[in-house]
Amino acid sequence: MTINHVNDGKGPPVVLLHGFCETLHIWDDLIEKLAAKYSVWAIDLPGFGNSPSISPLTIDLAAGQIQSFLRDKNIESYTAIGHSLGGYVALALAEKYQQSLQGLVLLNSTCFADSPEKKEIRDKTIEFINRNGMEAFADNFVPNLFRQQANESMADKIQTVSNMVTQSSTDAVVSYTAAMRDRPDRSHILARTSRPILVLAGEEDIVVPRDANLEMQQLSELVTLEFLENTGHMGMYENPDQSLDLLQTYLDIVTTK
Repeated sequence: MTINHVNDGKGPPVVLLHGFCETLHIWDDLIEKLAAKYSVWAIDLPGFGNSPSISPLTIDLAAGQIQSFLRDKNIESYTAIGHSLGGYVALALAEKYQQSLQGLVLLNSTCFADSPEKKEIRDKTIEFINRNGMEAFADNFVPNLFRQQANESMADKIQTVSNMVTQSSTDAVVSYTAAMRDRPDRSHILARTSRPILVLAGEEDIVVPRDANLEMQQLSELVTLEFLENTGHMGMYENPDQSLDLLQTYLDIVTTK
């Protein structure tokens, strides 16, 4: 299977996994900066961007496709940075291909399964998309990804994400919504880790709330939690400088061991 990707830089491999209804271009600004020290691989998840979909579409099967792609590129060890849905895929990689992961970063993501209330919201989302289409979904979905005060200052980025959402395949979006609803709890990955894990959280993220981030931090002394200031669910856009600084510090640690 073909996985659409961008590769830049030389050094220890770093794999960037985008979030729900996004594409690899969510990382464009970050790729250029990280490529100064690392071999950066930004990937379109199966079904998004220019990567073909898979059937059935599950978090675990998406992780398997990515692992196969990386092996084809002779990448045996890497650090995975996953945003939101990309974090769920990164956790599946950590569980199934533990020896391959040198490091793990969860950016605006969580290791916990959906609560019953969240599962119900996923079901309603599927119903809404099937009834109203992707443009209506984008109008409801995208503004909540950014902190409320960012709607004017981040108008260009909000439009960029909205375009990604509306250009996404309805079938892929519905399938990933069900896959996120049905994904297992993977808190044991953090609790049993033998390697440092970084959790980057938005101070004002309503998708992954503060309490969930604090609970992840308590799972292991090797889990470092950093809150991004004035940030909702889009850390790489809302606070690029702090995100980059924290990522570089973490990568320097895990890639030199």
